[in-house]
Amino acid sequence: MSSSVERLENSSFALERQAGQHGVRQDARDLTEEARGFRRTLIHYRADRLDVHAAFSDLSRTYNELRDEVARSRDSDTEKYFAPVTDAYLDIEREIDRGNRYARD
Repeated sequence: MSSSVERLENSSFALERQAGQHGVRQDARDLTEEARGFRRTLIHYRADRLDVHAAFSDLSRTYNELRDEVARSRDSDTEKYFAPVTDAYLDIEREIDRGNRYARD
């Protein structure tokens, strides 16, 4: 799962740099920070399943805020840069749904 989280962090950072609208940039920055926090939770040796699910809930909320902001932007370039964000997020979501709790792939 850590590689998916790293991809999410990198792709949201790229979106932040490329986005033309302030709302998208700020939400992408927030998602980058949330992804970092989620990654830290995954590698923390005392993190249990509840910790991981709570951190994922925060990550999911932030992702959905960004998704909504991208939709409101109606900008094809922003949507293009958002696609890898979505791909990485959905990979994490699938792994969470399967109940995986691996800190490292």
